[in-house]
Amino acid sequence: MNTDSDHFVLVDHLRKILTHNVRLSLDTEVILVYDEECSLSTKLAQGYKEIVKDYPHRIIKFESSMGEELKKEFLNVSKGITVILVQTTSFRISEYRIRLDLNNQGAFVIEHSHLNLIKPEEEETYLKCLTYDHERYKTICDHVSPLLRKAARVEVVSFDGSVMRYDGPFDEIYYNIGDIQKTLGSFYPIGEFFTELLDLKKVNGTFQIYAYPSMHHETIIETPFHIHVQEGSIVSHDGPPRFEEIMDLIQTENSDRRVPLREMGFGLNRFIGKKRPLGYVGSHERQLGFHVSLGLKHGIYRKKLPHSVQQRFHIDLFIDVMKILIDGVIVFENGEYKPF
Repeated sequence: MNTDSDHFVLVDHLRKILTHNVRLSLDTEVILVYDEECSLSTKLAQGYKEIVKDYPHRIIKFESSMGEELKKEFLNVSKGITVILVQTTSFRISEYRIRLDLNNQGAFVIEHSHLNLIKPEEEETYLKCLTYDHERYKTICDHVSPLLRKAARVEVVSFDGSVMRYDGPFDEIYYNIGDIQKTLGSFYPIGEFFTELLDLKKVNGTFQIYAYPSMHHETIIETPFHIHVQEGSIVSHDGPPRFEEIMDLIQTENSDRRVPLREMGFGLNRFIGKKRPLGYVGSHERQLGFHVSLGLKHGIYRKKLPHSVQQRFHIDLFIDVMKILIDGVIVFENGEYKPF
């Protein structure tokens, strides 16, 4: 990402995010808030600056001292405004995620964060994973979602033949495929849909895991290892000591020290994967394949558990998946969804 050609490609990707995902009209006000504390944030900011000049706009270089000032401003923005956040780490503007605060005001938000965890050699992958790919995403979702809604069983087969079996029914399906007019915003890169079991205990079997996060949200790529699950919780694993640290952390969440599985994540972004990782786990989550979450926490499905149950951890694991079957129908095999 050092040439004029790279910059042109990046600007094209960002322009399509704003014109096709957000569907900006020429009279829409845009606020760009950015920093230049890492190479990637600087490059993204330069790209967005070039585009937002075509709209009524404000460009703000973030300084830590302006947090309270921006918070007050963002809590009073006009409905329909678009805010772009380009963050080396994550702007400390709000106690909660500022994107959600802005969404509550009716603002559209495009968010890039924790860019400092994207390694220099991963910047090309990050550029490519911003490619506008909505029609492909929608085609896959339109094929898989109806099967998933009525499914009695989903089987996830790892490359060594290990099988995890989910016995339905399944909860509501949610999408992150760039329908910004519906969702009001997204963390980028995008490309995912997800659900989970209505009865979280009805998953049993074995996964091969190829990646998981460090204690600092960095993606750790490993020689694949196994986790064994009974009635929705991990009962054993043969992972390395630093994976055991994650297990120890989650076990502090509840008195019985269970490590439960929750989200079933179907990643769609074909530019991210085992051989094309991204160092920030929140970005790698969109990888083409399958991931699950460990821990009781899930913001979308929060009401499934009683309010008395403390939900603290949501930690993603990435499966070394060979194929996925829904009621015996193969919907994913050897690195791609059917019918692609």
